[in-house]
Amino acid sequence: MPHFVTQFGEAAAAAGNPDLFQALGIDLRMLVFQVIGFLVLVFFMGKFVFPILNKSIDKREAAIRDSVNAAEKARADAAEAEKRIQEQMDQAKKQAADAIEVAHKEANAMLTSAEEKAKKRADHIIAQAESRMEQEVAAARKELRSETAQLVVQATEKVLGQKVDAKSDAKLIETAIKEAK
Repeated sequence: MPHFVTQFGEAAAAAGNPDLFQALGIDLRMLVFQVIGFLVLVFFMGKFVFPILNKSIDKREAAIRDSVNAAEKARADAAEAEKRIQEQMDQAKKQAADAIEVAHKEANAMLTSAEEKAKKRADHIIAQAESRMEQEVAAARKELRSETAQLVVQATEKVLGQKVDAKSDAKLIETAIKEAK
């Protein structure tokens, strides 16, 4: 561009016109009015428009900053909430595992207790049965001895042909029982 201006300047000097602005076709009065108008415009814009624009830009910047802060806080809160939920889930899983373990132990204890009770009951039933058997065997032996003694008395009476008295009867019975054993 400087070459362009100098070219017009050389053309104006060659024409015998020493004023550069006239050579370029610029009216100096008009240029001054335009500069004054521009400065007035800049002044009014700086006084009235730019503060409003700066305020709205600052508000928008603050709103964006607040939104970013809120989003970061929400992200941090969400991460914290997720961490707490995970901790609660881990704790619930541990409690469930503990409850299952306790239930297994209680079930095993109940099973062991039931087995012990059943064994004690079976032993008791067996002991009662053995006791009854021994009593029945003793009763059967006693009855058998009594019947044997009666048979011996009857056989002796038949063999001797006479009734034996109680004293001799008892003596014969004892002898027969001893021989029977």
